[in-house]
Amino acid sequence: MKQKSIWTEGMTYEITPSLKEDLDVDILIVGGGLAGLMTAYHLKDEKYNIVLIEKDKIGYGITSKTTGKLTYMQGDIYSKIEDIYDFTVAKAYLESQKYAIEKAEQIIEKHQIACNFQKVDSYIFETENNKYLNKERDFLERAKVPYYNQKKLPINFPCADALYTKNTATFHPLKYLSFIKELILKSQIKVYENTVALDLDIKDGKYLIKTKQGNIKTTKLIICTHYPFFRNSWINAFKTSPRTFIRLSC
Repeated sequence: MKQKSIWTEGMTYEITPSLKEDLDVDILIVGGGLAGLMTAYHLKDEKYNIVLIEKDKIGYGITSKTTGKLTYMQGDIYSKIEDIYDFTVAKAYLESQKYAIEKAEQIIEKHQIACNFQKVDSYIFETENNKYLNKERDFLERAKVPYYNQKKLPINFPCADALYTKNTATFHPLKYLSFIKELILKSQIKVYENTVALDLDIKDGKYLIKTKQGNIKTTKLIICTHYPFFRNSWINAFKTSPRTFIRLSC
């Protein structure tokens, strides 16, 4: 069975040119998915020479395969974070997710983006009553996040226990990114598609990204790829240490 993203159906796409020369810039964003495009969006009014490169088409990588959910309820993520770190770290992650949803809604309203944005409730549930949800309930209570208990789901699916929260949403990620891309192209940011970052080096105090079409020197480098392109491509890591990115930040 051929797998295809539901978000690509009915979408028209005008591709931007690929890189054709060497560049020397202030900021380089590698990756044209949701993370890369939103980084460019928030930088578009800054007075920097900024370039974004994408190996394929903007948004047609991992972003085109997302669920389209804007939710801070992500399984039992908070009890897991608290087990590894502590409550403060878990709550900070929660606040970051809530903030991201609020920012997305503000941007959609500001620009009147037609991307099927809809406020919905978010559910997490168990098919067997293993009491895993009790840890999440305990965290949400301490974090002062309202939640509602449920014994069944709004769809016909086995459920032994569930809870849901409000102030979450769904949207069409490619319609959203298509609009954001146009905003970015109207700014001073240059976007190059079909431009694959092959290697990373440091030369003369700047980062050097190598591609087949040209090399890009940059003072600041922002990596927004699904997987670090500068690692060995034939190795699939179970985890990527934060230390991987320490020297690559702005």
